[in-house]
Amino acid sequence: MKRERIENGLDKKQKAERSPGKGKTSMKLKEIETLLHAAIHEAEGMDIKITAVFLDEGGHLRALLRMDDACWGDIDFAINKAYTAAAWRADSGSFYENSKPDGDFFGMHFSNGLRVTTFPGGMPINCKGRFVGSIGVSGGSPPQDQQCLDAVKAALLQLEE
Repeated sequence: MKRERIENGLDKKQKAERSPGKGKTSMKLKEIETLLHAAIHEAEGMDIKITAVFLDEGGHLRALLRMDDACWGDIDFAINKAYTAAAWRADSGSFYENSKPDGDFFGMHFSNGLRVTTFPGGMPINCKGRFVGSIGVSGGSPPQDQQCLDAVKAALLQLEE
C-alpha cells in the first residue's frame, strides 16, 4: 500500500528510473557471484580465509560469501570497505595515506555512522560504463585483500567481453 502511494506521486520518468526494465545495467546475481568467487578462488590460492561482499549502487548488501573458518569479524570490515568504495566511487585504500592525523581526510572514518574505512579491500564496480555497486574483501593482510580484488577486476573484464 505504501509503495503504491509513493509510485502514484511520481511522474513517468521517475517511475521508469525506479523500476527495473530494459536498459537497466544492474548486475545479475550470477554475475555478482562470479566476481565474489574470483576473490574466494584467489584467497584459496594464498591459503587465507576471507569474506567477500557485494553492495548495490545505494550501498545495500546484495551478496555475501564467507569462507569456511573465516572470522565473522571480517563481515563488517568487508561491508564497510565496500560501503566506502560505493560512497566515494573509489578504492577504499586510496584514502589511507591522507586519512592519517596530518592528512587532508583525517577523521573521515568517523563519518557515515562509522561505516567508512580507509583500509584497502574495497572497490567500486562499473559495468558498461555505469556504476553498479562495490565489492569488499576482508580476511587477509591489506596486500592480500588487494590481490583478491585484482582477481575480481580480471573476472569483471571477462564478464564485459
